[in-house]
Amino acid sequence: MDRLGAMETFVRVMETGSFSAAAKHLNVGQSAVSKSIAQLEERLGVRLLMSSTHGLRPTEAGQTYDVRARRTIEEAEEAELAARDAGARLTGRLRVSASATVAGLYLVPRLATFLAEHPKLTIEFVLDDRSVDLIEEGVDIGLRYGPLDASSLIGRKVGTTPYQQRSAIMNALVKILARSGLLTGDLDYHLLRAAMVVIFLFFGYQKWFAYEAERLVPYISNGPLIFWLYPVFGLRGASWFLGVSEWTFGTLLFLGFWDKRAGILGALGSTATFIGTVTIIPFMPDGWDQSAGGFPAMTGNVPFLMKDVVLLAVSLYLLKQDVARVAPG
Repeated sequence: MDRLGAMETFVRVMETGSFSAAAKHLNVGQSAVSKSIAQLEERLGVRLLMSSTHGLRPTEAGQTYDVRARRTIEEAEEAELAARDAGARLTGRLRVSASATVAGLYLVPRLATFLAEHPKLTIEFVLDDRSVDLIEEGVDIGLRYGPLDASSLIGRKVGTTPYQQRSAIMNALVKILARSGLLTGDLDYHLLRAAMVVIFLFFGYQKWFAYEAERLVPYISNGPLIFWLYPVFGLRGASWFLGVSEWTFGTLLFLGFWDKRAGILGALGSTATFIGTVTIIPFMPDGWDQSAGGFPAMTGNVPFLMKDVVLLAVSLYLLKQDVARVAPG
């Protein structure tokens, strides 16, 4: 049995959906097509086509065979073309469909050289980003980005764009990270907890020095939730109070590595801390640069306070995670 002929017969049946239609295209009898498919299935030892009320449909093996057969037929046609005359000059009209971007970037810059090699060839471009019916609109070649939709037409990859190359690199990087196991489990949860413990350690340590007490004045005095610290504790006392609080919350967060209930208390304290600091932002005098048009151009102490928005979000994340781990069910 002619293997390539059997492949062509099978592909034609797949394209037309029936033995009779395939026979018409191949100019042979329907029995010849049916016999060819039967011999092909017998040789392969697998069923390729199944009959249904809607006509013929391929099995899973048939779908796989169809893809490979089309590729083999295409390569055979290319080999014949190369053998006949790879350098033959083209003549006639070639109607090409492409998007304006593809034409501008890849076709037009090469057009003069190509036409110089084939002076008897006329090229007509159909520049449109929409999906074009190549047969209905008389298009010989269609160029498009990305994967092709399901079609009986033959598609061939002619190259890659810089975007596709970068996308391939990014996909490979994502796969490597996924396989490595570095980002699996609760790594982010534990890293954020550790980061907050370190932050509270250093923040609390600073509060015991006079220079830090002085630097806190514009923040505490303009904080709607913490202004009361000065009347109650005084200048240095307010700074010490904050230091003790931060060390306490940091310690509870640290204990949260083992005891989630302690972690919940630490996350609550952390959340309260940064709610207190974030609410200072709207009340900070001269916080928006008027020379730059005011809000949202920040100036003065406001840029420093904006980091607390992130720390507040981290505190809420830890609180949610710890509660979820403690809550029954």
